[in-house]
Amino acid sequence: MLYVTCSADPAQGEDVVEWLLGVRHAEAVLERVETHGVPARRAGPGGEMVRYTPAESNTSGLFVSRIVRACGSAVWAVAPPCHGARDTEERREGARE
Repeated sequence: MLYVTCSADPAQGEDVVEWLLGVRHAEAVLERVETHGVPARRAGPGGEMVRYTPAESNTSGLFVSRIVRACGSAVWAVAPPCHGARDTEERREGARE
């Protein structure tokens, strides 16, 4: 699954992916996104995700991640709620409880 946003806000990109991986840590893993020569900034702890910025890639700005099912896990489906910064913080608070 590709998760792509046209936002420069990490709350709508990296934070959503981190939330998903936290919820589905045994079932979902990141795979490295290839840029195919388009200038991009690597994101995430291992640099698997990418962020295209207007200055570097002549785009309006994009975040791209590739999430795959981990070997041996069951089929899963999850849709995170609204991706706003406030909502992301509420999800973090819920995950700590």
